[in-house]
Amino acid sequence: MIAAIRRPVAALLLAAGATAAAAADAPQAQGVARGAEEALLSSEMAGRILRIADEGESFRKGDVLVEFACDGQRAEEDVARAAEQGARARLDNQKRLEAAKSAGQLDLALADAQLAEAQAKIRAASAKSRLCRVMAPYEGTILKREARPHESVNILAPLLRVARRGTLEVTVIVPASWLSWLKGGAVLAFTAAATGQRTEGRVSRLGGAVDSSSQTIEIRGDLANDGAGSLKPGMAGMVTFRSPAGGTP
Repeated sequence: MIAAIRRPVAALLLAAGATAAAAADAPQAQGVARGAEEALLSSEMAGRILRIADEGESFRKGDVLVEFACDGQRAEEDVARAAEQGARARLDNQKRLEAAKSAGQLDLALADAQLAEAQAKIRAASAKSRLCRVMAPYEGTILKREARPHESVNILAPLLRVARRGTLEVTVIVPASWLSWLKGGAVLAFTAAATGQRTEGRVSRLGGAVDSSSQTIEIRGDLANDGAGSLKPGMAGMVTFRSPAGGTP
């Protein structure tokens, strides 16, 4: 009976050893996970920041991520709207006078042009006011905050680095000699050093040029990240490759 029990245990240990040996033989290289779609949001105006989202915060498309102090811009828009109301009243009056034969076509045309000018000023003032808020371009996460509340920034100043939720890729530098077998679509696995989480993926892009000094090339792979795990952009780890057919060199 003891011998019968030992044989299955020995078989399991042998199989585990074979699996570990196969994993050790698989080509491996250090890689870093990052958002497949990242963006650096910059200021489109010079001004003082009232509120800015913090690192690690999640957001939905259209959420306000940064808000500036814009009393002057809003006052300018109010003035433009008031001017538009006055121009519309003048045009309505000129229409009544023209109908009563008390005003000429020129007066009516001038009043119409003044209304069009006032409406254009409203659009210009509204465009300036819209710059007072930086909206989220998609659903995602704040990776890094480049500015702080109450700081005054210039136009084009970096504000936030963001990443779209659920899309991660891994970047890895590998020997150029691997190009003899490593192709687009090859299966890979990324194991995060910090958490041990293993995420499957495929090679999506091969670098356009080989580094002449190191004879290495950058490889990128899409990771099957559903957002439920602990994998986050910036995590480093080990990337293990195998060919689409399942073999390794």
